[in-house]
Amino acid sequence: MKCASPCGTSRPLIASPGIHPRSQPSASAAHEERSAEKAERPGCGRRSSARCWRRHRRRRRGLASPCKECRLDIRVPPNADIEALEKRIAEEWAPSSRNMTFMFKQKTPARDMYGKPIVTAADSSNPWWTLLEEAVKKANGKLSKPEIFPASTDARYFRELGLPAFGFSPMANTPVLLHDHNEFLKRDEYLKGIEVFESIIKTFASYKDQYKDDESCAEL
Repeated sequence: MKCASPCGTSRPLIASPGIHPRSQPSASAAHEERSAEKAERPGCGRRSSARCWRRHRRRRRGLASPCKECRLDIRVPPNADIEALEKRIAEEWAPSSRNMTFMFKQKTPARDMYGKPIVTAADSSNPWWTLLEEAVKKANGKLSKPEIFPASTDARYFRELGLPAFGFSPMANTPVLLHDHNEFLKRDEYLKGIEVFESIIKTFASYKDQYKDDESCAEL
């Protein structure tokens, strides 16, 4: 988002309810805050969120420019109304009446190439999910409740092509420390994970599709 204000003024860049830029906390405080949020908010991928990660005023030849810029990391679940969100941004967050503009640096599609929601069913309606459950069970493991990952992986490229894809990591008894300080995986869990992946590969490779169509085999 960009806001062009007259020189010498101090207009707030964001004045929308629920979005309150704040000063950067210390490294230790930020670590504790992230850990607390992860522990208290399971399944946060099902919520929409906006995080202000950069605010600055452009400078030209050592002089402050009247243009202020703010960059937001906005994450929405796959079933969110994207058009309604964009309309809200245009009307509330960056209205042209306040001499503000906005653009998307990166935008992930909400539907695949066939116009279907870009979501892979994680229940008994999807034979690939049932197969995954069976493979993990054979390795004496158990799947946790499926969640929407709040970030993104390369699996999104498969889903954009209409191919089902699951994000899975056999890391039981391990705290969620994604990209956090002292992220770790115990040796026993790592070795157990190898056995789980072996079971998944064997189960999927020996699976015979009941419909026996080439398209389903291609998905595998």
